[in-house]
Amino acid sequence: MAKLILVFAVVIFGIHIPATAFGWYYALSWLDIPMHILGGAWLGLIFYYIFRIRKPELGAKNNWSFFVFGLGFVMLVGVVWEFYEFFFDVFIFKKYPLMASPPDVHFDTMLDLLDDIIGAAVGLGITTVLFKKKNDNDSLV
Repeated sequence: MAKLILVFAVVIFGIHIPATAFGWYYALSWLDIPMHILGGAWLGLIFYYIFRIRKPELGAKNNWSFFVFGLGFVMLVGVVWEFYEFFFDVFIFKKYPLMASPPDVHFDTMLDLLDDIIGAAVGLGITTVLFKKKNDNDSLV
């Protein structure tokens, strides 16, 4: 499982770093969508790994509660990420002044958070199904 998390990280940051450096997010407006879905899935995997494999005593015992807490964890990180994006857009890239953001920024933020949730649901759902069938919790990848 740890290797799978690492593979996700390498893929995500391997795309994100050049996409930011070369302006791919602006040239390819759709690129943001799969990146947020991948990020949400990656965070879902991390949540599962921490609270089902490494420290199961800290996680919810009920699968539904665990899923909801996992979505909440991903949403928290997603909101922090949106603040990161806002900071870079305003203070680093100077795309727009602090108090004069374009109207579509709010829609983009909501879509990003929705994509994070979709990715988290997929990541948590797949790991729950895959690991339910395995006796050795750390045998996947």
